[in-house]
Amino acid sequence: PAAEYHASARAISGGPIYVSDAPGKHNFDLLKKLVLPDGSILRARLPGRPTKDCLFTDPARDGVSLLKIWNMNKLGGVLGVYNCQGAAWSATERKNAFHSTDYSGGDAITGYVRACDVHLIAEAADDAHDWNGDCALYSHHSGQLIVLPHNVALPVSLKVLEHEVYAVAPIKKVLGGGYSFAPLGLVNMFNAGAAVEGLVFEEDGLVRLEIKGCGKFGAYSSARPTKC
Repeated sequence: PAAEYHASARAISGGPIYVSDAPGKHNFDLLKKLVLPDGSILRARLPGRPTKDCLFTDPARDGVSLLKIWNMNKLGGVLGVYNCQGAAWSATERKNAFHSTDYSGGDAITGYVRACDVHLIAEAADDAHDWNGDCALYSHHSGQLIVLPHNVALPVSLKVLEHEVYAVAPIKKVLGGGYSFAPLGLVNMFNAGAAVEGLVFEEDGLVRLEIKGCGKFGAYSSARPTKC
């Protein structure tokens, strides 16, 4: 029941991905969000780490906190948000144990995400000296594309064992094009942005992209492209 929840966490962890399903019990629709047809994965560049506002909360026990994990790709970031209330490691039983809190398991917990939750997102925009902090966020499950200005918060509500993964990309002005652009990557994959390996803005307003893999590609553009 928690296969997708765990799969998305592994996809943004920065580590290799191992599958332990018994033969004949694989969920290939889920595996296709993790693995490209050539067998490679869209691996993030760093170890996945909690956001700063998660460091002194207990997202497994306090009944009010969501767990947010961030990581970096070459030209953007990824942010996973998880509701993992109600189960935690028990030092006495030496295993994961369910526990009771004041939290009502049927209700959702609401938290907030910001582009700056990906702490090193500015490094993905390092060649844009006039970057104002605006980012495009694409939510994997809802399919929504949202423009978030610098330090503006987006609410997200999740029930226990629900999660959301956001591709986060700095929005840059295209010289000579009069518009702004941000590549999101292969949006059917959990770590969509890891597919973007090259981005060049030509002086005539042309955007050149190098993408790893195949599938549905997404990008933000403030103007409708004339051709692709």
